[in-house]
Amino acid sequence: KSYLNQPEPGKIPKVFAPGIISTDGNEANLVAYPGGNELYFVKYAKVGNGLKGTICYVKFDGERWSEPKALTFSGVYEDSYLAIHPDGSRLYWQSDRPIDKSESSYKWNIWYVDRIGDGWSEPHSIGRPINGEKITSGPSVTLDGTMYYTLMSLGGLSEIYRSKYVDGKYQEPERLPYNINAVKQQFDSYIAPDESYLIFCAYERSDSYGSTDLYVSFREENDNWSQSINLGSTINTNETEGSATISPDGKYIFYGRYNNEKQNNLDVYWFNTETIKELKL
Repeated sequence: KSYLNQPEPGKIPKVFAPGIISTDGNEANLVAYPGGNELYFVKYAKVGNGLKGTICYVKFDGERWSEPKALTFSGVYEDSYLAIHPDGSRLYWQSDRPIDKSESSYKWNIWYVDRIGDGWSEPHSIGRPINGEKITSGPSVTLDGTMYYTLMSLGGLSEIYRSKYVDGKYQEPERLPYNINAVKQQFDSYIAPDESYLIFCAYERSDSYGSTDLYVSFREENDNWSQSINLGSTINTNETEGSATISPDGKYIFYGRYNNEKQNNLDVYWFNTETIKELKL
């Protein structure tokens, strides 16, 4: 009954849960709780010239799936770019909710909730040294808690960093190497649970099919990273692709893509990770 009883995807992406998750509105940033019986995603409403994100979810109670509803702590502020700890213990996202100025003077920061029973705690900011350096976005974490995320400057530079989690504390962030941070804008990365590869967005690289494409870099021995590889023309199109996430079991990748057949609305697509394995060979 997992994943809304959707037919399992192959290597060719398909729209995820049409009419339930992917509707005539704008949805993206889907993450799965371990086991696939709870799904969290961001529903975007048009506000002025932009989109405002609210974190929504569907849950299987043993008999049926719930209708999509907003989490109680979301809907007031701009919430987006979800990530889940592979063991289900925390849900992370980017938000513009008010934050202590001693932690960050920037509008966008990373927040999280802890799992309590079958629900979640009140939101907490991730704290320094992750928040506060610049605009902070696009979190994801490994099984051991290492966080990968994006730092963005007002000048348009966006680069991917990571902070290791040691004895309950995040360590001083380190910028990932040139093989990943090769151009002015790369962002919204998602790390595999075992830290074996990183999927991320990059803007207008020389091998891009459109404005923003998805890329992968493989983590090699001695913590080196492979050259970034475009995920190819079945995943990327001349539309904008982004906000990829990896299921906690490592089997599926979800991402957002604009759907021309529906007046260019944003939908959630998914495919299995055989595509990633083949790129490594």
